[in-house]
Amino acid sequence: MIGRVCSLIKMMVPERNRGLLWASKARVPSNANDADGYQSGCIWLNTAGAAGTCLWVNEGSVTVASWVATDMSAGDAAGTLTFDDDTEGPLIALETTDPTGDAYTHPFLITGAYASSCGKGIALSATNTRPVSFLFDNASAALGSADYRAVLSRVYLCSDVGNAVTLNALRGQIKLADDKDISHASSAVAPVQGYFEFAGTAARTLNGHVACVRAALEEGASGTTTIGTYLAGFEATLNSTRTYAGAGLLAGFLVNIHGGTSKWQHGLYIDPTSATVGITLGAEAFATAGSGLPVDGVTLHSGCEFYFDDGGVKLAAGYTEAFRAGYLISIAITDADVSCYTSHDYIYIAADVETSGGIGATWASLLVKTGMTITTSAGVCDFSAFNASVDVPSGATIGAGTFACGIACGGNLGGAHTGKAVCLRARTPSAGAWDGLFAVETGLYVETHDASADVAGSIPICVNGAVVYLQYWPNATT
Repeated sequence: MIGRVCSLIKMMVPERNRGLLWASKARVPSNANDADGYQSGCIWLNTAGAAGTCLWVNEGSVTVASWVATDMSAGDAAGTLTFDDDTEGPLIALETTDPTGDAYTHPFLITGAYASSCGKGIALSATNTRPVSFLFDNASAALGSADYRAVLSRVYLCSDVGNAVTLNALRGQIKLADDKDISHASSAVAPVQGYFEFAGTAARTLNGHVACVRAALEEGASGTTTIGTYLAGFEATLNSTRTYAGAGLLAGFLVNIHGGTSKWQHGLYIDPTSATVGITLGAEAFATAGSGLPVDGVTLHSGCEFYFDDGGVKLAAGYTEAFRAGYLISIAITDADVSCYTSHDYIYIAADVETSGGIGATWASLLVKTGMTITTSAGVCDFSAFNASVDVPSGATIGAGTFACGIACGGNLGGAHTGKAVCLRARTPSAGAWDGLFAVETGLYVETHDASADVAGSIPICVNGAVVYLQYWPNATT
């Protein structure tokens, strides 16, 4: 009988025979007086109700009802979902304002529950690797000049943001449960990934800005923007009090390869027209500790570390440079006071220092492994901790009163000298001894300026711009 009735009113047969699915009275339901006999999901129509009290739903059980009012007034109306079966316009459109024009203020779509326990969301599995997929293509038609976004998530801020908020137009999050590991070395786990795949083996041409992930900042041409903290195209932030150990790396930015034999041409490249300063680490503030990276010798011994090697391959003829910095002067300089240096290293001593170690702006070391031999080939190679070269080729000119030198010493020595200020100092080695203070090749000394006529020679030096000769005795032992 019940099946026949349900068929006539186009209704499914209820799964539970006991309890009503619909009820109506000229009053609101009562959890006390209307507790038994109403199935979960039963709808109660209050025929004498007003706005917000007409429709009620049992969210309890068939024996213990829990009646909840469903407000269908304009201020709390659900968004309107419409479907379009033609080829123009949105296939699915959600109207997010109610009939009065007020914005809809409730979640649009939630899958599962935002929880810190398993079984609350859609389960990922080997048979369900992509629970939500948005797949697009260009239908074999050339894309015209436009700004395409396969998926767009946009937040329009129409008022000041004056509170401490965290706002993301799109957020990817992975939460690793307590005591759980990511143990396989080949794992690739990330909350967000930009994946660019070039299919096939045919030759191709790439022009323009092609990137796996792109950060773009756009602002009007006029006006001034005051930056109180920072404005960045990319930020890597760490919120942790843990100690990170092991042979792996903890890095804010990491470049690597994942399969294949190709390598990035540049691990990091900065377009020279796009930045005022290429790379900045800390802030320069004389006598103010904490402005720079704290290299204290306890938690950190090196502020920047660059390590290179020959890759286990014999070096070919020519030259190699582990680190290279260049500065081009292309415009004539006529000003009286211009200083230009490719590199400026300094130590600013803002406190008394007494030490038996060494304090210097630059430390250069030549290290030879025990058992190894270094040999000059054809007398043209120097092994040095510091190598200075001056190139003034034929056709170039060193102006009058000008010195082109491998090493120049200068400074401000107006302070008190209870010790000695010298341009060069030869320190006693920790083992062995220097064979000479310096070495002079043939052609840098002359034998014609021998005032004593004792087969000695002289080394030319400049004193106040004039060439004089420092006499020496080639065979002297005392």
